[in-house]
Parts: sequence; structure tokens; C-alpha cells
Amino acid sequence: DDNDFSGFLPTEMANMVSMERLSLNGNFLSGFVSDIGFENMVNLTDLWLHTNYFSGTIPTEWGLLRELNELRVDVNVMNE
Repeated sequence: DDNDFSGFLPTEMANMVSMERLSLNGNFLSGFVSDIGFENMVNLTDLWLHTNYFSGTIPTEWGLLRELNELRVDVNVMNE
């Protein structure tokens, strides 16, 4: 949180299928959330991407994340 990270998230993150909690909020990260492949991270329980510069829409494939309890994407430049 609030690490001043900037740039794009690598698509290789999608290979981290054992990840349960990912908190990247409060940075300067950008890019389309649909390009990252979070839907492959089937063990995610919490995904915090808020307060960044992500764009695009939430992919329908994220609905397959059955373990996901909390999703925060507010305060970005995403489409409705």
C-alpha cells in the first residue's frame, strides 16, 4: 500500500495462482485491468487495486473467482 509504485503490472502475475491476497492500492499503477489475467488467480480472497490509474472495465471472467470476498477498484479511471 502507498509504495509509490508506477507503471504497468506484468501479465506474468497471472501465473501466481496460489496468491490469496493482493494489495496494490495507493500507487501510480496504470494499464487495462483486463490485460493482467487476475481471473487465473483462483485462490484470491482479496484484491485491492483502488487509488491507482487503472482503466478499462471489470472483466466478466472475474466472476469465476469463487474465493474472492473483497474487490476494491474505486478511485481509478475505469469505465462503467
